[in-house]
Amino acid sequence: MRRDYSKIHLDAMQIAAGDYKNHLGGKANAWRRRGEFQLELLKSLGLRTQDRLLDVGCGPIRGGVHFIRHLEVGGYVGVDFNPSFVAAANGILEETGLSSRAPSVSIIEDFDFTHIEGTFDWILCFSVLNHCIEDDRRKFFERIRHVMHVDSRLVVTHGGWFDAARLDGTGLALQRRIGGESELSPRLAFADWGFGEAGDRLPILEFALKYPPRERGTVNGA
Repeated sequence: MRRDYSKIHLDAMQIAAGDYKNHLGGKANAWRRRGEFQLELLKSLGLRTQDRLLDVGCGPIRGGVHFIRHLEVGGYVGVDFNPSFVAAANGILEETGLSSRAPSVSIIEDFDFTHIEGTFDWILCFSVLNHCIEDDRRKFFERIRHVMHVDSRLVVTHGGWFDAARLDGTGLALQRRIGGESELSPRLAFADWGFGEAGDRLPILEFALKYPPRERGTVNGA
């Protein structure tokens, strides 16, 4: 079921009380485990501590706090279109002291990545595009290469809506499709992380650039 996160508006008191947890799957009871799962998933796919990660649709950094602790200083950038979630995320960074690790969490609109500096080794889109309308998905795939280099990997979960034809003209290629829980490490069994049945979390899709973006002008996308 698609949730409309644009309708979520939280004031400062609600954010301070942690009400944002009630707007994500699993709510407060599974908050930590589901966040940790995101880190374990990317580690199983090859994430290294020295890598740079863009967390698209980071929300109130349920997974972000774990990435920030795992990655080297400055290695995490999160973006979300909901101002309340971004406010909650920045509050969490201050409360936990994680702001000292130089993460960045900011608002993004219409998947406009042009204001984001540099490129990323990994881009995570965890349970985001499944909540989007078709036009937003189109914008995402057309614009995401702005922040990719030739070795970047884009990971999209909850991909039951995906059709390969939507990659036409984007310069992206599907590198891997994880369609069953048995294709994941046993350590990532969904039930152990507060998810219950695999459900619509699969397939998990991994994308890469077919070729460097022309505007970069070099073979390494720098």
